[in-house]
Amino acid sequence: TVAKCYEQWQTLQGEVEGYYSDAPPKKQKLSERKEFRQIKNAVVAEAERLRLSALTFEGEQQPDEDEEYDHSRNHWYWQMKQMLDSPEEPVENKDWAVSEMRKLADRCMPQAWYVLGTLYRDGGILIPDSALAVEAFENAAQAGIIPAQCALGELLLSDDLDIPNPQAGMEWLERAWEDGSLRAGYRLAREYLSGENAAKNVERGLDCLTVCAEKGHPGAQYLLGKMYLTGQEVPQDMEQAE
Repeated sequence: TVAKCYEQWQTLQGEVEGYYSDAPPKKQKLSERKEFRQIKNAVVAEAERLRLSALTFEGEQQPDEDEEYDHSRNHWYWQMKQMLDSPEEPVENKDWAVSEMRKLADRCMPQAWYVLGTLYRDGGILIPDSALAVEAFENAAQAGIIPAQCALGELLLSDDLDIPNPQAGMEWLERAWEDGSLRAGYRLAREYLSGENAAKNVERGLDCLTVCAEKGHPGAQYLLGKMYLTGQEVPQDMEQAE
């Protein structure tokens, strides 16, 4: 429970504070701790949205899905990817790994195109370039890399492009969803329920959302529960909300 976790945190925090002071640590309520103020504010804001029955979508920034790939088939690819993912790797090594990843992509390895797409989209190692990210993701997506299909769909729906392409974005998300991507299914549910980038289709949105929730997607579970709790787009049902 939250109470037990907080009690354990206070014990550990007291040990840390004991190194700097002989005075016994002062017990404080969770709501009084400045360390948790951001969480408290988020809870209050969400409670207010529930009171106002405002439908919001969690998980705007979801972690990428891992591509299913037998790394033993190409040990060099796996080494370069580990180098790019490591926060401790020197910049010059990462630059070299990018150049090697480009060579692998040019040798028709779609997984390498997917990695390059994430680098162009997110920046850090490479200068962000949405057009090059779309090109890299599309090369991987056309070859059947499911996370690339999802990433391409999301990027085509975003404001990062000078000329977004919602229709193509939805088509790629549908393709990734058909191939089993829960991330794509959740994004489709959001789009169909909001009507922002596609014609509003509550039935289709609920279908996607329910399947994702049943398969364990936390964002889908929370959103579906909130909808049943507030009676938005579905009949209010406290049992289903739980």
